[in-house]
Amino acid sequence: MVDARVDRLEAALQRLADAQARTEANLAALTARLDRLAERVEQLAEAQRRTEARVEQLAEAQRRTEARLEEVARAQAQTEARLEQLIGQVNRLVGVVGDLKGELLEIRYREKAAGYFQRLMLGIRSVPRDELERLAADAEARGLISISDHEDLLLTDLVACGRLRDRGVDAFLLAEISSIVDSTDVDRASRRARTLARLGDLPVVAAVAGHEITPEADREAVRQGVWRVLDGRLVPPDRPPPAS
Repeated sequence: MVDARVDRLEAALQRLADAQARTEANLAALTARLDRLAERVEQLAEAQRRTEARVEQLAEAQRRTEARLEEVARAQAQTEARLEQLIGQVNRLVGVVGDLKGELLEIRYREKAAGYFQRLMLGIRSVPRDELERLAADAEARGLISISDHEDLLLTDLVACGRLRDRGVDAFLLAEISSIVDSTDVDRASRRARTLARLGDLPVVAAVAGHEITPEADREAVRQGVWRVLDGRLVPPDRPPPAS
């Protein structure tokens, strides 16, 4: 009876020992897993730190890029401002050159009026500005023209006199000169010629002269009876301009 109880006790103890062994094995396995998990967590933490460091590097690079872009934008604005200044200077120079070319063209036509208008008039001579002023002042004093007419007439580019070939009578020639003749030049020549005609009994021929003429100005010249001198070639009002 006692032996049976001892046997059972030994069997129970063996089972406890086996259970303990299994528990220890499970604990060892669990510890190993926890160690591996802790290692993995540390790896993830290290990766996170590297990521955060890289993000900070990228943020710093972004800040440097933005600062550089601002510098470039300021430099671009300064360049554009300088370019605007240069464009303004060039435009002013173009205007000055255009004025000089216009003045040189006027001088050439005044000095060579006899050559340019030879087919229209004989014995051509330019009327000096002081002589034109005396004529205009006398006409104003007699009430033939207004002070505005007087001022306008003295701004004429060229006034000459001579004898008309086709009529054999003395006449005035009034010309407006421009590199590119436009409708304004034609209107001005026609208007000033009418004013000049009121100064005396001589007929007045209106003309425009230049290198070329706009189509609209050409039609106006024909309509208003204004002669044209284009690149030195004289064209009557009733004829088309010569081919370029």
